[in-house]
Amino acid sequence: MWRVLNVLESTSNNRENYIIKKISSETNHSIFLSNLSSIWHENLTIETLLERCKELNPCIDANTPEKLVLHVLSLVDGSRKDVETILTVLRDNMCIIKLNSKLAGVLFTYEFYLEILKGDMLYKELMSPVYMMLLELQSRQQLLINLLKKKDTEITEYKMNGAQLSRKNIETQLFNEQEFLAKCSETTFSPEIMLDPIQHVFTQETRNLYSDIINKLDRTKNKQSSGKVKATDENMEKNDVIEANCVTEEETLLTINKQSPEKRKVNNEPQLEIKAEPNEETSIKPNVSSFREETLQIKKRKPIQRVKLLL
Repeated sequence: MWRVLNVLESTSNNRENYIIKKISSETNHSIFLSNLSSIWHENLTIETLLERCKELNPCIDANTPEKLVLHVLSLVDGSRKDVETILTVLRDNMCIIKLNSKLAGVLFTYEFYLEILKGDMLYKELMSPVYMMLLELQSRQQLLINLLKKKDTEITEYKMNGAQLSRKNIETQLFNEQEFLAKCSETTFSPEIMLDPIQHVFTQETRNLYSDIINKLDRTKNKQSSGKVKATDENMEKNDVIEANCVTEEETLLTINKQSPEKRKVNNEPQLEIKAEPNEETSIKPNVSSFREETLQIKKRKPIQRVKLLL
């Protein structure tokens, strides 16, 4: 999580405050540095980290590389208080952090070479979590306001049932939300906060809240990813069922086509009934030798019309 970087010396023109954080995995360590207007970054593998340790400290030979890596990371996470930090900002938007400390009583030096990040990395790594922190604080404030209103209702019910306070100095008035928010709007910041806001903003409580927000965002992303995977699996199962039904229908048609014409006629063909109309003669001549050659012949005989001629 982000923490304030206490800089002993800086080559930047303006006296700026910086915050720093690290993200570690099994094989890589990422270092982020920001002054709230720009953000720098360096990604180190364990091999690169150890190689740089040997270059900057040739007199130190560590038998356990793991302890050496932990010592370097402790210079960043703020767990050590005996660290001297020298910050150098170059013209090509490069930034060098030089950290001096003691390792087993011997001077130990390490340097990070960070490159400025462009695009939306400042928003992604810093501003977006800060926005989510504001939403979280707003939600927590509303929860506290609702809790105070419930407490007032509970105390009022106790008083209506005859309960009395033994000490008048602890009696409180009913909570007024609008009055409370108006008083909060009238407050001002102290001069110390105005001179060095980063030092006062990134306290331990704020860092804990930042960590909670990051964990909540990760859980939300994982939940959304699992939901997409589940929907994909359901669609694949539906497609498998449809394909299976299609195969079953094709197999059924093949089976029917392999049957003899007489069997297909008996099993599948409906019986043909023909009714003769009045004054009509019908004759049916089925050909039973082949189902496909079966024909129906109907001959109709119309009555002879008589015409009387007048001469």
